[in-house]
Amino acid sequence: MGIDLTEFINEKPSGVDDKDTDNVVAESGSVLRAAAYSGLQQPIDGAVQFFNAISPIDVKSPHFVDAPKVHDGWTTGGTLAGHVLDLFALSKATRRVGKALGKAETVPVLETAVAGAAFEFVQPVTGDKVIVPKLCAATIGFGTFGSMDLGSRGLRHLKYFSEVDTLSKRAAIGSLSGAGAGVTHSLLDASINGKPLNLYDVASDVGSYAAFGALFGTVDHGVAKAYKTVSTKVNERMTAGLPLFSIGPIEFHPRGYASKVHELIETDYLTGLKNKRGGDEALAGEVSRAHRQEDPLSLTYLDLDNFKAVNDKISHQHGDGVLKEVCRYIREHFKRATDVKVRDGGDELMIIMPNTPHAGAAKVAEAFEGKMRIGVSEKPVTAQQLADNFTGTVEKLAEMPRVVRAEGGTTHEQLAEQLLKHRMPMTGEQISPEKIGAEAMRLRERTGIATGEFKSDLTFTAYTNDEIAGLADKASFRFLPQIGQFLKRNGVNEDHIAEAVRIQAQTSTGRRPLLGEILVDNGLCTKDKVDIAFAEQGRLRQNLLEMMRGILGSQRLQMPISYSAFPAILDNPAQVAAFRQSIPDVHRPSLDPNGVRRLSLFEMPVAGEVVVGASTGVVELLPAETAAAFKHRGDKLMLEKKKLREEQGLRSKRN
Repeated sequence: MGIDLTEFINEKPSGVDDKDTDNVVAESGSVLRAAAYSGLQQPIDGAVQFFNAISPIDVKSPHFVDAPKVHDGWTTGGTLAGHVLDLFALSKATRRVGKALGKAETVPVLETAVAGAAFEFVQPVTGDKVIVPKLCAATIGFGTFGSMDLGSRGLRHLKYFSEVDTLSKRAAIGSLSGAGAGVTHSLLDASINGKPLNLYDVASDVGSYAAFGALFGTVDHGVAKAYKTVSTKVNERMTAGLPLFSIGPIEFHPRGYASKVHELIETDYLTGLKNKRGGDEALAGEVSRAHRQEDPLSLTYLDLDNFKAVNDKISHQHGDGVLKEVCRYIREHFKRATDVKVRDGGDELMIIMPNTPHAGAAKVAEAFEGKMRIGVSEKPVTAQQLADNFTGTVEKLAEMPRVVRAEGGTTHEQLAEQLLKHRMPMTGEQISPEKIGAEAMRLRERTGIATGEFKSDLTFTAYTNDEIAGLADKASFRFLPQIGQFLKRNGVNEDHIAEAVRIQAQTSTGRRPLLGEILVDNGLCTKDKVDIAFAEQGRLRQNLLEMMRGILGSQRLQMPISYSAFPAILDNPAQVAAFRQSIPDVHRPSLDPNGVRRLSLFEMPVAGEVVVGASTGVVELLPAETAAAFKHRGDKLMLEKKKLREEQGLRSKRN
């Protein structure tokens, strides 16, 4: 059948010779026919050939495109283009399957190798034997294209190729990695098929795969850029409510646009929560349902403390950042799908909690009130500012009583819990049965009493100087941001860091790589930036140790692994394991570049930082109460609580 462009050309441009025009049309047609044949017809023929070899049913391959009759530079280019598009499509399909299985992103070279094996497998083979030649071809394709991807990833680590991602550099990477893959193909072909290895065949493979790699890199880069550009434009139009395109008075919108418009009308544009209109509508519906089914319904009000100070003293832009962060807090804490989150206006928010009595809602609200703390500063907080707060913690730890008194009848577990609660604000430790058990074991060794209660009052040394120093060492990590925080502050894309964290979480704990290693291996960040972040973190860690030595006078505090030795950490799994085990499980501070950051429960703000907290009030629906009366009662309760907190000075104390 073929593809013939001549029928689409009715007129020839003036000044162009007929013969030249005919040549251009014929050559263009040759390229397209060759590309269609290699990219469409050959894979179909190869798949049908394999099916006929394993099945008693003889199926005739559908014919779409004729094979090129003339083999020249034009048809060769078209054939190459068809093969490139084939591998490109197979690579994308393999990635999707891999994502579904949760595997492809953790072993990216394998993804391309599998696509290469499939690419070679669907190519037709000559002769009577089909299965064995296809399996041999698939094996060669697996190794060839796997080595091509491996070479490409290796080249992207080089400074020249990693600094700027351009079309020419992608083509160069593809060409160089393709040349290496050509050598791999020659070696595998000679080894598996028993062919003699000669220089001419190697040179031919190197040239062919270099051209293939260059074209593949160009297509991959071009498609990625085009997809990003088109999707960005589409998202911009969708966000603005504009049609994707229009023909006269007819507008074309994406599916679900009508319901999306209704949702947008009821959604607060800043936080993504329901706005006052959407909240009132949802509340009326839930009140009606609760009365009809006689189910409990509670309403939790949230009022932000010190939010006005952020707007007045810092900026309204920072105030918007606070509201967005509060919204993220709310979504994380109120996780039930039935809970309706509403921004009722300004800094007042409410959570409609269906099928929830007052006691349950109050418990959840109280937990949220204790959890939500946001630090806001005009300029982003620096790592050194965070470290400066560590001095106060070490001083408190240094003043901890070494000798304690255990009353008669007290168990080791009870005493352990008391000690943990006393030092928890300084060390950031979590109270858990495992932690209490480990502390009780230490106390048994210290007192020499193995089991049971203390028979009488007992005074003993609970902490030695070295143990206090150990507690301070663990507490120092509460003032040491994680490597991802340094990378984010130094301009590494936050989405790339999140992607690396997700990949890390998918890997088994025993062989889980470090975050910097994942970023570098997946081309999400250059090694230079990771090295700089590690060195910066290491210097801060050294400063914290010097603070500890200055206050505690301990010379036994040593860093388990140098933070500046990033390459050694990458290459030595034993060091990676030791490094990870040396880091306690405590809250690590944030280095948000926008000046709006989360604070842990006992984290002190830095100088000049305003702390925004949340105060809550909960009401439960009364029998026969209307939605308006229900909400009014909640508003009134919130006003009373705000006035009481102001009289008691609780609102200012949150800062």
